[in-house]
This record gives sequence, structure tokens and C-alpha cells, in this order.
Amino acid sequence: MNERGMGRIFRRPGSRNWWVEVWYRGTQHRESAKSTKRSVARDLLKARLAEMTSGRFVGARAERVTVAELLDNLELDYRLHGRASLRNLRSHRAALLAHLEGVRAVDVTTARLTRAVLAWQEAEYAPATINRFLGTLRRAYSLGKRATPPLVQTVPDVPHLPEHNVRTGYADHAVVPKLLAALDHDPPLHDFVEWLYWTGMRRGAVRDLRWQDIDRKAGTLRLPAEIEKTRRSRALPVPPALRAVIERRWTARTEYAKATGTLVPRVFWRVYDGPPKPGLSRGDAVRIVDFRKAWATACRAAGCPGLLVHDFRRTAARTLRLAGVEREQARLFTGHRTDSMFDRYNIDDDLRLLEATERLTAYVTNAAAGPTATTSRTVPAQSQGTRPERRS
Repeated sequence: MNERGMGRIFRRPGSRNWWVEVWYRGTQHRESAKSTKRSVARDLLKARLAEMTSGRFVGARAERVTVAELLDNLELDYRLHGRASLRNLRSHRAALLAHLEGVRAVDVTTARLTRAVLAWQEAEYAPATINRFLGTLRRAYSLGKRATPPLVQTVPDVPHLPEHNVRTGYADHAVVPKLLAALDHDPPLHDFVEWLYWTGMRRGAVRDLRWQDIDRKAGTLRLPAEIEKTRRSRALPVPPALRAVIERRWTARTEYAKATGTLVPRVFWRVYDGPPKPGLSRGDAVRIVDFRKAWATACRAAGCPGLLVHDFRRTAARTLRLAGVEREQARLFTGHRTDSMFDRYNIDDDLRLLEATERLTAYVTNAAAGPTATTSRTVPAQSQGTRPERRS
């Protein structure tokens, strides 16, 4: 049956359900209304024509697109734009397809995702990890919705678990000299840890720091966008304590160049002394990557066994704020892109508590010294227990 100006609705031979047929960009699209009522098919036809007019038409293809296809498209997008999240996509994909393998995108419901979340929780995944899985799924759907032609019409309502990820650990300044002293036997690691303590930089950014990023004469450091998680370059003045680190690393580089004829481009490196490996021989200069055993030993010797390397990042941010550095300047120094990311370190709460403690101490001290040391206040007569005069 033809609908004038609206495409066509019809019944296939031997089928009781009505079907809809439209033409979009020279391609025929047919789909079942899944109903024996002609009015349902007519409404579906009107909806498809409206989607064609607005450019949101998907057609029956959306019924066949699977979650795996959406994740494939997301991987291509990450590769095209060089996203740092690509390194986590493989594990996220495996976790998602463990529950959504072969599932069509249109069949993903909130109830299905809730069951997946419960299974992840039973497997003792952290809430933040589960949210990262679901965030990847949400981005895959959003990308499919923006595609031309669109692969999906809607993005499912994805659950979000509360995360208790405020950074609470920080290094006691009195402990740091003991920690560095415990690393004196490993000069490259000693300088690496000292740099982390003073700058609060991410471990990966320090690991990839190059000599071309440092101006030894001016005492400045330029962090290129490719080693920054925020993908934004920034320049920092080098604290005086770190200029000695720079000179020690420069001396080590010079001596290594004289002995081997090789100039190491990175600032922090060590000499490999393990067994030969493919592409790696004893005496080669390698990056400082895994030092968990040395770190744990040094922390026990310094009396801080629970200290984490990442705690230095919070230490630097906390020290900047307690030293009176404005929030915006402190955020630029530590490399946090937004205030919400900076707030995860709970720095301002520490600062407000410190100010409140100082005010409380000053008030109590003045009050104990006598009335002359306190500020007198005029108390209303009614609060002193007397009644105001009644007018006749």
C-alpha cells in the first residue's frame, strides 16, 4: 500500500506484520513495524521520514550494529587522533565484551549494564575502574551517534558509581632527607626521586624528560605537550635545589659519552647491568621505569613504609597552597588542567583547617591573658538576661 508523499507501507506475502519502505540517498531501506496494526506502521514511517529530514536517519542498519563494532570504531578514532587512552582500550574492551559479546547496540539496556556492574563488583574491581569501563562504552555510543550515517540513535543511560578517590597520602618533609639518604647507593634513582618531590610531576613525565627541555643557564624547564597528560606544554622555573640535580645528571651524561661515545637524550636514566635481552646489552643507557623494590626498601629504612611515589604529587600541591601560593598558580605548577582535578587532592581543606586552628589558638591565648588582650563586644541587653522596656 502506497502512502502518497510518505514512502510505502506494505505486507509481505505470508506475513501478518506491516513493513515500511523508504529511500534515503539512493538506497532502499525496509524494516518491519513488528505489528499487525496499520497505524503503527504509519507512525513508524512518519518517524523515519522525520529522521531523514533532520539528518538523523539510521534505518534498519541500527538493528544490526553490535557493541563490538562500536568499540572498533572507537579504536580507529583513538588511533587517528593519537589518544593516550588507546593504551587502556584493550583491557576495557575485554571487560565490556565479557558481558556484551555479540550483543546488538540497541539491546543494551540499563538493566543489562547493571548486571555487568554487579559482576565486576563481585570480581572486586574498584569503582573507579568500573566507571572507566562504562565511560569507554559511553564514548563508543556517542561516536556512533555522531557518525555519518549514524550507527545508533540513542546513547544508553550508563550507571556511575561513587568514587572515593580523594588523595590522602603525602610525604612528611622531615622524612624526605632520610628517604633520599637511603637511595644514595643508586644516584640516578636518588636524583629521580628528589625531582619528583620538588616538582610534583607525574612519574611518566619525569621519566621522559629530555635535555632539550631544560635551559641550564636560565634555570628553566619546558614540559612539551607530548609528555604531559593534559597535552599542553608549560614552562617552569627550576628550584635552586634541583639545579644541583641537573648538574649531577649532566656530569653523568658527559662521563657516559666519553666512555661509550653515546649522548643520552634523556635527563634521567641508568646503566643496564642485567642479562642480555633482544635489543638490550649490558652497559646500555635505559629509562628508570620499575624501581618498586628499591622504593620499598628505602621507605622502610626512612620509617615511612606506606608512602607511595604518587604521594609526592600531592605533597607538592599541598606545600604550594600552605606556602600561600594562589590556587591558579599552584595548579599551573602541578599541571592540573581543572580545579576539580586539583580538588581531588583535598589541599584547600587542609589550608582552611590550618587557618581555623591558628585563629582558635590565638583567641584562646588572648582570652587567657585577660580582658585587656581580648576584643570587647557590645552584647545586646536582651541576650544579657534583661528584658527590654515595654512601651505603654
